[in-house]
Amino acid sequence: MVSAIIANLWSKLQHERILSMNKIAWIWLGLSFLFFATAYAADPAAYVATVSVKSQTEDDRLLGFRAALSQVVNQVSGNRGMAYQLKVSGMTNLYPYIQRYYYQAASEETGEDEETLDNIVKKTQRLVVQFDPLSVDNLIKTASLPATPAVAVHLTPVLLWLSVNEKGKAWLLSDDGENPLAKQVKFMGKNKNLDIMVPMFDLDDVNALSVSEVDKMNISSISQASARYGSELILVGSVAGQDKDWKARWMLLKNGKRFAWDDHGVSLNGAVLSGLLKASDMVNNPNAIETANNKGRIILTVSGIENVTHYASVNAYLQNLNEVSSVSILRVEPSRIIFDVVLASDDRDGFVKSLAANPHFVAQPNVSTQELNYTWK
Repeated sequence: MVSAIIANLWSKLQHERILSMNKIAWIWLGLSFLFFATAYAADPAAYVATVSVKSQTEDDRLLGFRAALSQVVNQVSGNRGMAYQLKVSGMTNLYPYIQRYYYQAASEETGEDEETLDNIVKKTQRLVVQFDPLSVDNLIKTASLPATPAVAVHLTPVLLWLSVNEKGKAWLLSDDGENPLAKQVKFMGKNKNLDIMVPMFDLDDVNALSVSEVDKMNISSISQASARYGSELILVGSVAGQDKDWKARWMLLKNGKRFAWDDHGVSLNGAVLSGLLKASDMVNNPNAIETANNKGRIILTVSGIENVTHYASVNAYLQNLNEVSSVSILRVEPSRIIFDVVLASDDRDGFVKSLAANPHFVAQPNVSTQELNYTWK
């Protein structure tokens, strides 16, 4: 009798134990599912982007969609060049990736009504786009196909900003998937072990950089616009001409250093490809980059500039010199300005003599032949 009671109790205990283990297993399975689901899902806010648009037309909306999707894929993937890899700038139908979108007046956010230059810019409409997380994630995965890593291993990424002035009409080279010059540039780059990245020139690029800034090689603006592409090497080119007479100016930016040279060609494509060949030699040959021809460019540091009048006097004098082709500002610091001076005919001695002719320019010790230091008195 006693043994029967004990056996019955043992059976019940075993049954409860099995039930408890089953419950624990299901709970563990559920928690595991939640853990992995949340571990691989980005913050929902990462799939929402707000961009500026000029109007609510279909064309401007498409530009806005592209800019918004570029922001989202770069943010979700953690790769600033993801939008470029996915060729977002060439997409024509983005609605499959969008959950909803709406417009928002910039004045609703800023609350500013004063007609200043900044506020006029801010009053452009804003397009808010919410993307479908699953669709965006699947799109990003397509950039991880087997062919992509192989290219990244063997080719050196170089971002190319190129301005072209053809018969008085200026334009910037962009990667729209159809431009024959862009295709030729990329093809030649691969033959020289370079992955030439041509900017998308979506809304972000258009707002960040102008044709004039690329033509004048405004390093500050170019560096800021280049940040989204994540390339350590930046090649800037300015080509102008017509018929069989084309002249080109080039600058390669690497690790904060600048290497400049001039070139020419009998055609637009010839002038561009000739410059790229020189750039590929400089990138692939460490010794060549150190001996690049920088004779036509001077970094001029002028100290003692205490006010706008001083700056205006210095700038006006430099602009009017026959030895100078162009002058732009590299950096403004307290009491001094660093200029980028492009010489008209590589006449450095003539330029120095012209500065010495102005008593306000007092020469200071120079670091190198490509850098001149003066104090404005």
